[in-house]
Amino acid sequence: MKDINNDNKLPRGVSIKKNKLSNSLQLSFTYKNIKCREIYPFEVTSRNIRRASDKVAGIRDRIERNIFNYADDFPNSSKLTVFSNITHDVNVKHYLDDYIENTVRRGLSHTTINSYRKSVAALKPLWDFPIVKLTAREILSFIENSPQAPKTIRNRISVLRCSLNKAILQNLITIDPTSQINLSVFLSNEKKLNARKKHKDVLPFNGEEIHNILNNCYGQENHIVTFCIETGCRSGEWAGLKWSDVDFDNKEVCLVETFTENQIKGTKNNLARTVPLSNKAIEALTSQFELTGTNGEFVFLNSKGNPWNTDSFRKHQWTKIIKKSGVKYRYPYQLRHSFATRNISEGMNLWKLSKLMGHRSPEMLLKHYGNFLDDYEKKKKE
Repeated sequence: MKDINNDNKLPRGVSIKKNKLSNSLQLSFTYKNIKCREIYPFEVTSRNIRRASDKVAGIRDRIERNIFNYADDFPNSSKLTVFSNITHDVNVKHYLDDYIENTVRRGLSHTTINSYRKSVAALKPLWDFPIVKLTAREILSFIENSPQAPKTIRNRISVLRCSLNKAILQNLITIDPTSQINLSVFLSNEKKLNARKKHKDVLPFNGEEIHNILNNCYGQENHIVTFCIETGCRSGEWAGLKWSDVDFDNKEVCLVETFTENQIKGTKNNLARTVPLSNKAIEALTSQFELTGTNGEFVFLNSKGNPWNTDSFRKHQWTKIIKKSGVKYRYPYQLRHSFATRNISEGMNLWKLSKLMGHRSPEMLLKHYGNFLDDYEKKKKE
């Protein structure tokens, strides 16, 4: 310890601050022509001295490249008041971008990161506010002017809240303005329901519309649409379907994986399920086998011989199909809703239907298709 506590033996920028009770390491560097000293809160050991030296070297490197942010390394430093003119003008967009970079460093999935990026893009009306001037009033105005479903808005505010945490740690703001808003008050279920208490996001195709759609798509496109209508699968599930998952003999398909963001993942909630195949679905898959059955493991392939990007399919194939069919445009996900409402109207047991759709219980069916269930019950009584 005697040698360690000798400042002459220490690397440049590292010193020992001696106290009555204990000694501590201290970092020193120059920033904006101001000599800065900060405590490095670790025990004085040879290993920690090397770490402190690396820390100072990293700080100097970032200062030289003009990317050093004092508050990032020393969020509780009294020096922040000295550099307040540097940090207080930073806008909301800076912290949103920083949050996205952090999610990448944490190794979150591409799907999750992309959903966060979409939230950041949607928060554009708040981008230019200096972080210290963003208040609950501006956030509330953003919420009230957002036509999206409550869940979507909640997700966006959640990203904003996480982004603001860093500004709090840096002592730039003392209160998270999002915490002052009770979202349940401003995002009631009424926003998602129309006057007839029907969910606005459930707009299934009726029999005539499905007929028109199928009559205006051919080959693989027809096979994909038919498979979706007959199985109620999610978009990523048809894209990730493999021939090994199809059992022609027993007329069933096992949905175990999804293909999203160019990655194979498990199904939502990681609930693999077996779905019976109707004669129409069997016919579509049999025809599809003639197209791709010997081209690899995936059932549906794009023109490059790769699994489909479902967003690309929606933008380029689906929009053309809907336009040609003369049907009011809805997202392909409505094919799944069409499967659900058709089976409800035919009186299928709700536990069985929820299992076929990959839900843990009928709760989601009651939440999204309650009015269709009411209609079915009324018809039974007639």
